[in-house]
Amino acid sequence: MTELGRRYQYGSGVQKDQAKAAKLYQRATDLGNVVGLSDLGWCYAFGHGVEKNPERGITLIRKSADSGYTRAMASLAAIYLDGDLVERNAKEGAQLFQKAADLGDAGAMAALGTCYLEGQGVTKNAVEAVKWFLKGADGGDSAAMHDVGWCYYDGTGVKMDRAEALRWFRKSAAVGNADAKKTLERLGKE
Repeated sequence: MTELGRRYQYGSGVQKDQAKAAKLYQRATDLGNVVGLSDLGWCYAFGHGVEKNPERGITLIRKSADSGYTRAMASLAAIYLDGDLVERNAKEGAQLFQKAADLGDAGAMAALGTCYLEGQGVTKNAVEAVKWFLKGADGGDSAAMHDVGWCYYDGTGVKMDRAEALRWFRKSAAVGNADAKKTLERLGKE
C-alpha cells in the first residue's frame, strides 16, 4: 500500500494525486505499517494531500522512528537540522542520524558524515566524516560515494588523491547520481 501511495504522491506510472497517496498511507498506518505512518507524517508535516499540520506530522514521524524505522529517524533528523517546522536542534538531528546509521541506514550514514564535515550537532571532524561517508558508500548510497569523491579530491579528512576521487565520482555516477555526473562533466572526466 505504501508503494502505491508513493506512486500517487510522485506521479510515478499513475496520475499524480497526493490526496489519494495520503489516504493510502492512512490505510497502511491503520494496518500497523510503520512506513505508511512515516509517509503519512510527511504528508501532514508539509501539507501534501492533506491540510498542513506540522505538529501532527512530526508526531507521526516520531512514532514511526520510535518503532525502529530508520528512514523515519533520518526524516526527523533532517527536520531538526532544517529548523523550518520545529526549532532547529542540530544536536538532536545528529543523534537521530547516528541512531539510524548504527542500525545500518546508508543514507543516514551519509547524512551523519555531513554533520561531522560541517560540525552540525557534533564536533567538526573531517576524518570522522570520511569514515561515515565510506560506510554509507559501502551500503550503496550514491550521495555518500560522491561525498567520498570530494573528500579525496580536496584532501578533506584523507590524503588528496585525484585518481581515487575520480574513481568514486564514476562509481556514484554509474549508479545514477546526477550530481556525480555533473561533477565528472565539470572536470571533463566523463
